[in-house]
Amino acid sequence: MVAGSLENTHTFGVSSARRQSVEWQEVPAEERKRPKARSGRALVMLSGGENSTIALFWALHRFARIAALTFNHAHDHPLQLESACKIADMAKIPLEIIPMGTLLQGFEPVLTAKAGEAKKNTGHNLATPCQEKMFIPGRHLLYFALAANRAGIMKHTHLVVGASRENIAGYPECQMAFIRQMTKTISAGLGRKIKIHAPLIHMDKAGAILFGSRFPECMTAMQYTHTCCKDHHPPCGTCPACLSRRRGFVMAGVEDPLCATEHFLPKII
Repeated sequence: MVAGSLENTHTFGVSSARRQSVEWQEVPAEERKRPKARSGRALVMLSGGENSTIALFWALHRFARIAALTFNHAHDHPLQLESACKIADMAKIPLEIIPMGTLLQGFEPVLTAKAGEAKKNTGHNLATPCQEKMFIPGRHLLYFALAANRAGIMKHTHLVVGASRENIAGYPECQMAFIRQMTKTISAGLGRKIKIHAPLIHMDKAGAILFGSRFPECMTAMQYTHTCCKDHHPPCGTCPACLSRRRGFVMAGVEDPLCATEHFLPKII
């Protein structure tokens, strides 16, 4: 059983009724069921952000053995890699960092384009893109292929990814239809059954945070997650990613461990 309860979380003036409505609206019925005992081996794709961290601690409460993968390519911020390493160390799990270099290419429209121009180039409405980040189409295709390779070597039968409903705007491969197809493809390619878990796939930011607050260790790890588009330390608090994070925690009625004040002046302890 998972220790702690939602009633123990700190709030920013959001009523318990509101928190419960977010919880039951966003969390699918199958994810509300608690496993009786941990079993199986899972490989988690850990980026160092909030979603993958929540997915990791969900997996720790469900599977007997856990390992993690982090993909380090030229377009990533260094702080995000440091966050992934710190969180894996806190969770006491092995982490493999796969160097990608410039293998994956991106393009710059997201850096300067307005939402309409971004949609023209990406095929999706990126209303609030991170202006300091490169857009890399289809990157999760390669991530899943590499994860499948490691799962085959380490005899893992489960892959865990932190994709959420809000990722769909920029990455169509973060939809449930893609997850189902990739599950079939990987299973066929490895010649044995592999299951991909995306516990946050139907949740918005607030729903994901509320879900993660069920795991006290996850909230502790949240103080080390990295979100800021500008790669600032402490986070800038004004970029789209920082604002999305702030809004999610406020709507969930959960205090962000990364925040030093209500005005989002975060610090990493």
